Amino acid sequence: MTAASSFGSTGESTKVQYPSPLPIILGVVSLVVSTFLVVLQISGNHSLTMHVLGYVFSPFGVVGALAWARSEHLKRSDNPWYDASRGERTLTMLQVLAAFSFGVGALHAWQIGVIITQGLG
Repeated sequence: MTAASSFGSTGESTKVQYPSPLPIILGVVSLVVSTFLVVLQISGNHSLTMHVLGYVFSPFGVVGALAWARSEHLKRSDNPWYDASRGERTLTMLQVLAAFSFGVGALHAWQIGVIITQGLG
């Protein structure tokens, strides 16, 4: 393989590749939806279904987005044209979102426990 064929003569393969923004979008949307459901709960709307949905959106949605971003980062890390520093920043942002999501998820888990306890009592 020659240098010209490995890098391509069209310049197409020499474009810098960036991480996909979709995992961050998924993580933010999951956390916002779950937080919105907590706000609805504060306003007096106590529904077991709402809290279960909020619990699923919060930690599972954000951690799923983090796993997706990490997988893509590892797949692309051998590519010399991949912007690994931007990939690391994406992972760091998703890790911070994941930490917040467990707090929001804990609020939903608490309310799920309260609703079930009240139903048993």
